[in-house]
Amino acid sequence: MNYFRYDDKTAIVETTKGKVRGYAWKGMKIFKGIPYAKAARFHAPEPLDAWEGVKDATNYGYVCPLLDIGRPNGELNVPHRYWPMDEDCLNLNVWTPETDGAKRPVLFWMHGGGFEAGSSIEHIAYEGENMCEHGDVVVVSVNHRLNVLGYFDMSDFGEEYTNSGNAGTDDLI
Repeated sequence: MNYFRYDDKTAIVETTKGKVRGYAWKGMKIFKGIPYAKAARFHAPEPLDAWEGVKDATNYGYVCPLLDIGRPNGELNVPHRYWPMDEDCLNLNVWTPETDGAKRPVLFWMHGGGFEAGSSIEHIAYEGENMCEHGDVVVVSVNHRLNVLGYFDMSDFGEEYTNSGNAGTDDLI
């Protein structure tokens, strides 16, 4: 069924930090830009504070700032999307057949880019819609810190930065 639905009764779920509202599309429930952690520059991610009310989860979150934004080309074969960048990029997206509490396999998608570039929304093909729609599976894609923000070793500057060179991997863990 090809329908779009966004209202006070559709696609609202309770997370450990608070409620989020996504939307329904083609029989799926879709949630975008859900924050999963917070992090100060060059430090390990920390748990989020709980929020009150219902957080909107209908838009992708920020992507990690890139050192170089490539010039779009070859868009017919491999279309790219460029999205607003910010260091506050620890967010994820979820496509699920339903929010009924049923146990389903989860496909966790980590984008490519050699830990230097990329994002969970860089290519249209990264969306979990097709996998979710044609299989009874939940798809989760994630943004995390990249390049110098996630992998710059500053341990020579003190114990505070002991694991700074692995902050991006800590985001994924």
